[in-house]
Order: sequence, then structure tokens, then C-alpha cells
Amino acid sequence: MKKKIYWINYLKILACFLVILLHSISLGLGDNTYKSGLFIYYFGVFAVPLFFMINGYLKIDRNYTYSDIIKKNLRILMIMFFWNFVILLIELILKNNYSGLFYNVFINFFQKGKFPHFWFLGSLIIINFFLPFLKKIYNSKKFNIYIIINILICFIINFLTIVIYRNYSFNFRSFIPQVFRIWTWCLYFLLGGYVKKYNCKIEKNKLDYLILFVMISISVTYQSIFSIKFYGNLYAESFYDSIVIISTTFLIFVLFKNTDIKNEFLSNFSELTSGIYIIHLLILKFVLKILNFNNNYYRIIDLIITFIISSLIVFFINRIPFLKKFTKF
Repeated sequence: MKKKIYWINYLKILACFLVILLHSISLGLGDNTYKSGLFIYYFGVFAVPLFFMINGYLKIDRNYTYSDIIKKNLRILMIMFFWNFVILLIELILKNNYSGLFYNVFINFFQKGKFPHFWFLGSLIIINFFLPFLKKIYNSKKFNIYIIINILICFIINFLTIVIYRNYSFNFRSFIPQVFRIWTWCLYFLLGGYVKKYNCKIEKNKLDYLILFVMISISVTYQSIFSIKFYGNLYAESFYDSIVIISTTFLIFVLFKNTDIKNEFLSNFSELTSGIYIIHLLILKFVLKILNFNNNYYRIIDLIITFIISSLIVFFINRIPFLKKFTKF
């Protein structure tokens, strides 16, 4: 039986909740209009980076053969095919409408189709292929140098994106699907490994939490003010390469590692998070048909309802052995 890492389990819950926040508190994103309350959306910027740091912390020092990696990636693809098949079958029965299964899975990698958020699963597939290489970096005496180089790459790409957009109104990075922004995901993956390798800790005091509060406030303000000016859109994904977001995400991760709280309910609840991630957009679409508030503040209600319903559905799905394997990646 795997040893529970309580603080990692708490981080999984936080990251999962923040992902739903990104997708629910989103009025104004589509037409690049900063609507009231949209600042709440920017708290969700830490979700994806945290997921990659968690994966880095858990995977980077393991001995994966390419046979293991192929099995892991086939499992991820199986999940993608299964859920697309379910939705396509329902549409065929209810609407007599069918589109190709392979096509729908393929466009998921490019944030389209029934499960646009499955791009994250696609990026995990790519990262998994790099696991033996990333482990070599992790074990290298030059590990710190590799991380510094990766941070510099992110900084340069982010700087060039801003300069080019400011001068030519062209955001070249927006033409690179998130699934292929490997320089970013590798950095967060390696940072998770860094925390593990050096057992990063911060002395527990109120000042640390004050610093975190200030950094999160700066992150949210920074995104709210400069998203249009620097990138030409309001999406949080534009800021993943920002030093502000990188440093704040790292601090969140390390502060969670410092916790010695052992809550069995929360730890067990974290087992639902991958399933919640998989189905939450389906549930959110249903919730928005009933409670489609034209206000980002009221959308918090949609966020909470979606999180609760998704949690309950995954809880019952996991009681069925055959279906349980389609909620964990």
C-alpha cells in the first residue's frame, strides 16, 4: 500500500478546485472584455503549474522503463477514448448525431471537442516519454543549473512574447497549443523534483503566510492589469512563463509541504481529484444551463455546485471496479 503524502493530497484538491474556478469564473474571456469580478479567475492561474509540480515530485526519481511509460500512456489514451465514446454514444441516442471517435480524441489535444481540458493529459503523455531523461537531470550534479537554464528559457520566451506583441500586435505563443509548451511543463515538473531532492522547507511563522498573501495579490493584480497589454488576451495561460507566477507557485508548494496536519477525510477525498478533473466540464455545462449568472461574483455559486456534484458522481463511479479505472490517470 502506498504511503500517504498528506500535503500532496491537499495540493491535489486545491489544484483541482482552481481548475474548475478557471472554467467557471470566466465571463469576458471570450470577447476580451474585462468584466466585473474577473480578477477572481486569475486566482486559478496556479492550478496547472501545481499539477505539474505534483507530478514532478511524485515521478521524477522513479525507475520507469519505456515499457512502463508505454503502459502509462496507453492508460491515459484509454481514459480519453472512453469518455469521448460515452458522450458520443449519448449524443447518438438522444440527437441521432455522431462524429468520429478518433477525431474527437485527436482534437482534445488542441483544446477542442467534448473534452478540451484533455490537453493536459496529452502533455502528461509527452512528459512521460521524457521521464528517463528528466531523472538523469534530477540525479545530475548540475541539476540546479538545468533548472536555472529552464527558468531563463521561460523568461526569454515570455519576454519575446511581450516585446513582439507590443510592437507588432502578434502573440506568437498563442499559435503553440498548450500541449506542446514543453519548456513550461518541464520547468514545473523539475521544480517539483527540486523540492523533493533538497527537501525544501521554510520555517513556520506568520511572515511566510503574509509573504504568500502579498505574492498572490501581486500575481492576481499583475494578470488583471497586463493581460491585454502584454498578450492581447485575458487568459491565465499567458502567464505560466512569468517569473511572478513561477515563484508564487513554488512558494505555495513549499508552504504546503511544511504542513503537518493529517486529515484522513481530505486525504481520501484527494483520490477523487483526477476523476473530478475529467468530468467537471460536463457538469459545469449542465449547471450553467440552470444557473447561468451574468456576473462573475455569482459564478462562484456555479463553481461550488460543480465541484460538489462532480465529487459525488466520481465517488459513486469509483464504487464500481470497472469504471474506477477510467477516473484515475
